[in-house]
Amino acid sequence: MAFQLRSPAFGPGGDIPVKHTCDGSDVSPPLRWTDPPDGTKSFALAVNDIDSTSGISVHWLLSGIPAPLRELPEGIPRQDAVPGIGSQGLNDLDVVGYSGPCAAPGPARRRARRTATPLRSMLSTRSSPCRP
Repeated sequence: MAFQLRSPAFGPGGDIPVKHTCDGSDVSPPLRWTDPPDGTKSFALAVNDIDSTSGISVHWLLSGIPAPLRELPEGIPRQDAVPGIGSQGLNDLDVVGYSGPCAAPGPARRRARRTATPLRSMLSTRSSPCRP
């Protein structure tokens, strides 16, 4: 089976619930994944809105997610390092952690694209000083 990333809060291609947007509580959605590639050392996650009026918007950056982990709970705290989960970067609002999308006027847009890449596949295994 191939690596899959899903949220129990909404289905593939579905609307992100208001709870996970700036119009609601703005808490990170729960995420679950299966079947990482063999040899995965850790995960990195980037949540981007590819239809933002200002270009691609980064809503969440999280790295160093332990390889044995298969889910993230809802509401990850907005802090640099989250024990047992990983390290969060600045999003496009210059906020550490998750900041959900905001509804734009006009017709509905595609929602945030969720992307998770096994860290090992993102880095050169021979030349990267950050190799896992």
